[in-house]
Amino acid sequence: MSSQSNVLMTSISGIRGIVGAGLDAEVACRMAAAFGSWAEPGPIVIGRDSRVTGAMIRHAVVAGLISTGHDVVDLGIATTPTTEILVGTHAASGGVIITASHNPEAWNALKLLNGEGLFLSREQGEAVLAIERDGSARHRPWDEIGSLREDTAAAEVHIRSIMEQEWLDRDSIATRRFHAVVDCCNGAGGVVVPDLLRRLGLHVSEVHCEPTGRFGRRPEPTPANLEELSTRVRELGADVGFATDPDADRLGLVTHTGEALFEEYTLALAADFLLQAQPGPVVVNLSTTRAMDDICRRHGVTLHRTAVGEANVVAEMLRVGAVVGGEGNGGVILPALHAGRDALVGIALLLQSMASSGCTLADLHAALPRYRMIKRSLELARPLPDGELAEMATREFAGAQIDRRDGVKITLPQGWVHLRRSNTEPIVRAIAESSDEAIANELAERALRQLRQLSATRSV
Repeated sequence: MSSQSNVLMTSISGIRGIVGAGLDAEVACRMAAAFGSWAEPGPIVIGRDSRVTGAMIRHAVVAGLISTGHDVVDLGIATTPTTEILVGTHAASGGVIITASHNPEAWNALKLLNGEGLFLSREQGEAVLAIERDGSARHRPWDEIGSLREDTAAAEVHIRSIMEQEWLDRDSIATRRFHAVVDCCNGAGGVVVPDLLRRLGLHVSEVHCEPTGRFGRRPEPTPANLEELSTRVRELGADVGFATDPDADRLGLVTHTGEALFEEYTLALAADFLLQAQPGPVVVNLSTTRAMDDICRRHGVTLHRTAVGEANVVAEMLRVGAVVGGEGNGGVILPALHAGRDALVGIALLLQSMASSGCTLADLHAALPRYRMIKRSLELARPLPDGELAEMATREFAGAQIDRRDGVKITLPQGWVHLRRSNTEPIVRAIAESSDEAIANELAERALRQLRQLSATRSV
């Protein structure tokens, strides 16, 4: 998307936009003041990824929060999962994460957390947005404003919380003397991921780990963006490669052969290991690979699916008492630690799986059910209501099972295709999966042809 576009996306989870073309300090301060006016009394924790606009947005957020009477605990550059954990550590009334996650450098965002360290529910988010729209933020008089302090130990708290997990045997990992190459996209993960790996006894080679905010690759840790990491793993003869997005809530994997694994298999591999020791319910979203169904059947546990979005997955995980869950974008959620996607947790789970089994990552991957997933996007010329999508699906895919919980998911015996509006970009996503790549491609293209006819769209 062009940096000249004037884009500001406002949702229940916060705001996201291109800095200087929709998102600026005034907008950030106004949203922070609305959030501070909504939040219960108490400190608010803030953390940010390494983007060059992060310091500017941070000043605006601090001003907005302090003006509404909240003390602010500033973690500095910190990953999204670190910030979520520290909300609980500080018994805070909420948190603000300054990150646009997988979006390009020109973007930034405010992600809002409630006092449980969770992304806001729909009702909570709508209450904050109402304050922002009405301009009804409650700014305090001079003698009631908050204060600012720093917490420089946040990364240590995050690492220690992982080290204390019952399933983690540090000695067994250290005994294997793994060599890992890690690529943190010059993001917040560069502060904490290499340290975690060294504390687990690994030899570590770093790629793009200096948190400059000048991304050394495209930020999503998907195979198409991990060529350099794959090359380094092969050249160095490393056992594994790990890649994160700029805020380190998504994890990408590279085997010792240099093969970058499809991002859907990060969660599948992590869940397959954990369920051996801790069987229980699992929650994923509607777009996550069908391999998760097979894995859950293998372990005799129930799989629940929700609308796409971390908040939706987490709410269902808490409702059913899930032991693990997440999304197929590389997001692993371990509620025993905290209810949020966490690349560091994913890394620890996979290293323990390799250590316990004596297998390589490639071996573990080869043992999983295999499907082919196709991901496409369309920028719409006009909005398409979900009802119109459902009418198209019923007409074009006769006899299919239609799930309308989130856009439209069309399930046929040979595969499925899911059409939905993105939460983070002004596009519609089409995701299709089958055991046969040609069938997955055909399902995706068939759905996209119908979307183009409905909306005179163009591909992006």
